[in-house]
Amino acid sequence: MSLALSLIEQSQWAITEEGLNTLISVASRTNDLQALENSLGRKPSYAHNSTVRQGIGIIPVQGPTFKRANLLTEVSGATSYEIVLRDLHAMIESSEVKAVLLNIDSPGGEANGCAELGDHIFSARQQKPIYAYVGGLGASAAYWIASSCSKIFASETALLGSIGVQTVVRSKEKSGEISFVSSISPNKNRDPGTELGSKEVQRTVDDLGAVFVQKIARNRGISPEIVLEKYGQGSIFIGEKSLEKGMIDEISSFEGAIMSIAKEVVEEKAESVESSSSIEIKQTTAEIEDAQIGRILKIQEIAKGRVSSEFTNQLIKEKLTVGEAALRILTHEQDNKGRKIEQLKKADSALANLDGKSAPSTDDDLDADLRFAASIGLVTLA
Repeated sequence: MSLALSLIEQSQWAITEEGLNTLISVASRTNDLQALENSLGRKPSYAHNSTVRQGIGIIPVQGPTFKRANLLTEVSGATSYEIVLRDLHAMIESSEVKAVLLNIDSPGGEANGCAELGDHIFSARQQKPIYAYVGGLGASAAYWIASSCSKIFASETALLGSIGVQTVVRSKEKSGEISFVSSISPNKNRDPGTELGSKEVQRTVDDLGAVFVQKIARNRGISPEIVLEKYGQGSIFIGEKSLEKGMIDEISSFEGAIMSIAKEVVEEKAESVESSSSIEIKQTTAEIEDAQIGRILKIQEIAKGRVSSEFTNQLIKEKLTVGEAALRILTHEQDNKGRKIEQLKKADSALANLDGKSAPSTDDDLDADLRFAASIGLVTLA
């Protein structure tokens, strides 16, 4: 029971008291804690805020986003880029995690650190599949993060966009303060309430906005011009409209996204295994063919000058090993010699009784004697 409660406490889900009692009852009655873990997700020891469910690492990106973790992000439901990045690296390194899903519901937040996190996510796509799910709000920096993933799921009622940079500054005109800036740095910390000061602030914001657009274009595999033309220039779009504009890839529920990712990961793994098996089969076939060619050449080399080509071909057709073929060749060669000797003896005996015939050569050459005997019709050479 304590394990079931632990799993529920670690999950990201808001569970009602009735739902909690039902889950505990089911877990106790069926003793199926694994099923409960699969439904709720499990918080691994190496993750700060994330859980693992069905081999999918789920990283929450909830509330306003900031670069660093502090007491505010811990107690107010905000998100730290540093914590997300830390959990992302842990998920990439973990063998139990086959894919990563960023569960996003955020209005965005601090620009500082967002580009770095987005670049890390974009690079990590080369190591494992990384997805984003926007269930409520995926605006500004939150959409920047989502776009860094290889695929974006969103609910029908999700709001996405607000691509651009905004800053809020205060004029010094009514503060009563007088500031002195070194004369070599006239543009340092200009009063935004003045014309020159406002131009400086606008220039900085425009430059950051251009970086935002360029990163979105890279992440989504499109040109900056398309981002400026279709992605609203700061507007917010609901799920279906954002799908039409190409800002997301699929309308889905969170559970539907989990199922889709699990299926894709399993199919990709199966295709990888099939591809590896195919390569191994091709390699094995090539190796077998090379071995067969080598066997044939070796048998032909051993048989040359010892047995006939017909006999050699027969050995090859019987698929004998080189050793087996060599033994057959040697035996056949010895049998031939035995037959030739017997034939020569018969020829010698017959020649001894002939009159007026030329005697065979005294040469000990067995083949020459046999040819002589054959020439006079005493033996027949095979």
